[in-house]
Amino acid sequence: MGSSWRYRPNSSGWAFSLPRDGIVVSVYLIRRNPGKTVGNLCRRTPHLADYPLVRKLPLHLPRTTAHTFEGADNIPEYRILGRIGESYNFEVRVVIDRHRPTRALLAAAQRGVSAIRFPRWPTPARC
Repeated sequence: MGSSWRYRPNSSGWAFSLPRDGIVVSVYLIRRNPGKTVGNLCRRTPHLADYPLVRKLPLHLPRTTAHTFEGADNIPEYRILGRIGESYNFEVRVVIDRHRPTRALLAAAQRGVSAIRFPRWPTPARC
């Protein structure tokens, strides 16, 4: 997780300390099939329709979103879903605390998203 303000971890999490015009970029790496609790650490990453293969970086923030931050209908959440080779599926979620983010806020969020680099997960032939 990266934030546009100096977040200090606490028991409530970052959502309660998100300032007006604050930006949070969260990255989730996923190595399991939907609905299964067991991780897949040895074989191929599941190829899910909503997680297309990313052929080149940097990632690009969507221009619009219909998603909102959980529990706050007035805060937009931008999502980027994809797959890095056979390493993992990923979700990048960008929260901007403004009902209609300005161009400057969207540009700052894009800079954060553009800086994301993904390591490759080792894929041994046998486990």
